Amino acid sequence: MVKRRKAPTKAAAEEPTEEDPSLWSRGQRKRRVRKEALIRKKQFAAEQVRAKHMKDAEAKDKRNVLANLQALRGSLKLDLQEDESKAQKPRKVHKLAAKPKTRAALHKQNLREVLQYKSVLSFEPFQQNPLAAIQQHLRNTQGAAP
Repeated sequence: MVKRRKAPTKAAAEEPTEEDPSLWSRGQRKRRVRKEALIRKKQFAAEQVRAKHMKDAEAKDKRNVLANLQALRGSLKLDLQEDESKAQKPRKVHKLAAKPKTRAALHKQNLREVLQYKSVLSFEPFQQNPLAAIQQHLRNTQGAAP
């Protein structure tokens, strides 16, 4: 079997050169126009993407400026609160107890609640004026009542 050499393609020979555009064939000129149009299209798309990124970056910078101002505002509030808290007596925070997991723990919790309820009912100021006693209790535990 005889191997044949590949003949050079016409496309490589017809590739337009920058030296003398007047010698280009009609096909070379058409290809050149299409190629330039494609390059312009890609450049336009790249410019649009770049513009979008710039716009997004500017918007992000604006948000960051506002966030920084809000952080400063928050820190000022914290400073004011710290000054006020130093003047006031720190309050005790009561956490709610977790729900008991066993029947025995649930029974024990119910007994404690019944004892607390009975002690409230036997409390003399509560017996005299229940609403005033509840209001006073809320003022003492929660702060100023509305």
